[in-house]
Amino acid sequence: MLFSFDMGLYFAVFAVLVFAALVYMGWFQAIRFIEIDFMPCYLYGFTFIGPNDQNVKLFNKLKKILRETGLDKIKMGIGGLYHDDPRYTDSDKCRCFVFVQFKERLPPMMERTLFNHDMKLRYVHEPIRCYSTIFPFRNWFSYIIGPLAVYYRMNKQTCPKVASADIMETGSCELYNDEQGYIQYLLPFSFHGHHFQWVE
Repeated sequence: MLFSFDMGLYFAVFAVLVFAALVYMGWFQAIRFIEIDFMPCYLYGFTFIGPNDQNVKLFNKLKKILRETGLDKIKMGIGGLYHDDPRYTDSDKCRCFVFVQFKERLPPMMERTLFNHDMKLRYVHEPIRCYSTIFPFRNWFSYIIGPLAVYYRMNKQTCPKVASADIMETGSCELYNDEQGYIQYLLPFSFHGHHFQWVE
């Protein structure tokens, strides 16, 4: 009987701790989408094909390059473009673009430094209308729980102007504002290649 009581107490304590952790991480916060414009900018980054949870090395590589070049002091932000929904695309075929964002194009010498690291350049030449929401950044686990909380709530009721028949076929963009304590999620009304043009 004592064993049963102890197990029940341990389970109750564990459940309370899990609930408290989820509250702290933001799982239960209200997710509301607003309409904003993703403004023109330049994105320097790496392409990646494979499971989205395996692009961490590229983010670490990108941050290291930014620190070494001093560009981390003038960047607008760091983010990822995710072109495929893993619900419908094999995980090893999912495409993403891990990037650093700048308002203006970098000088040629600095560009060559980035290109020497096999980085590529994309250009947002006009405002892209998007649905947007933010999710709190607490620690590395936010990168996992954030998409689960946000994408689960993306549907035709919360994002009615998305052109695609399926809400996630348009692709999505995530901006990681770790220092400010939040991650921004953006879902374009339509997601076409000309929105994020490659610059040769």
